[in-house]
Amino acid sequence: MSYGNGKRVGLTVLLSIITIIAVIAVVTGVWYKVKGFDEINHSFSSEIVSSSNADDLNKLGKDYVFTQVSNSQINAGDLILVNNYYEYKGDSSDIAVIYESKNEFYSVSSYEDSAKPILIENLNLMLKDFVTATNKNDINIISAFRTRELQQQLYDEGDAEYVARPGHSEHETGYAVDFGLYDGQYSSQFDGVGEYEWISKNCYKFGFILRYPLDMESVTQIKYEPWHYRYVGRPHAYYIWENGICLEQYIELMRMYPFNGEHLLITDYNAEMYEIYYVSKDMESEFTQVPVPKDKSYTISGDNIGGFIVTVKV
Repeated sequence: MSYGNGKRVGLTVLLSIITIIAVIAVVTGVWYKVKGFDEINHSFSSEIVSSSNADDLNKLGKDYVFTQVSNSQINAGDLILVNNYYEYKGDSSDIAVIYESKNEFYSVSSYEDSAKPILIENLNLMLKDFVTATNKNDINIISAFRTRELQQQLYDEGDAEYVARPGHSEHETGYAVDFGLYDGQYSSQFDGVGEYEWISKNCYKFGFILRYPLDMESVTQIKYEPWHYRYVGRPHAYYIWENGICLEQYIELMRMYPFNGEHLLITDYNAEMYEIYYVSKDMESEFTQVPVPKDKSYTISGDNIGGFIVTVKV
């Protein structure tokens, strides 16, 4: 009888030990899963606003997947910020000649004037509508993409208040264009007043912003340029126009909308909805794992500073 009691005690102890080991294994496994998620997302950790890691795991599992983006793409995309503080380090491999794709609603000052294809596409749409609205067809593209060498030449010869330092000009990105006027015989400066004000009031519909607006010199570090327009994409241009801010302020605003927190929701003038969020660059790798939606169209743009802006068409 005493032997049987000893056996039962031994079994009880053994079962207790097994139970303890199992609990430790489960806890350890969960810890490693959470730790693994944190390591994948360490570039977002400083940006967390309201979501727990568990919530993020669920969110990723149901609606999002990771896509690997080279950190060199920080310098690419229609939302890159180039100014006196942030140098442009991208390339111009996809620059296209405007003359070869333009429509009949505007002219170019040179057959060599070039820009990003997406800028040309939306420029055609905007200036077609401008001519329809005003019956004026004298818009002339006097400057678009510039090489670093050309920017250096213009800087050496020009006014530093209007000509950015080489490497710090939006014209080197291919996303900027300067307007002038040409009536077939005479050229004149584009001042954006009168019927030409139509462009500053409607450019957001085509993804453009007036890049250096009046009373924003303290932020942009560039004097008012009514002729200089920048392509940033439709939802972003609409938000910038609607809120009366400049690109510097908008890019700074993006850091308030990390993937792990609240996302910026924009319904544009055409009732189209967008979800926008920010992902910091992975500082410990050559690549960043960017969460993107599984079943919605999206674009990823670098900001030319330290992260990526994801724009989702809802």
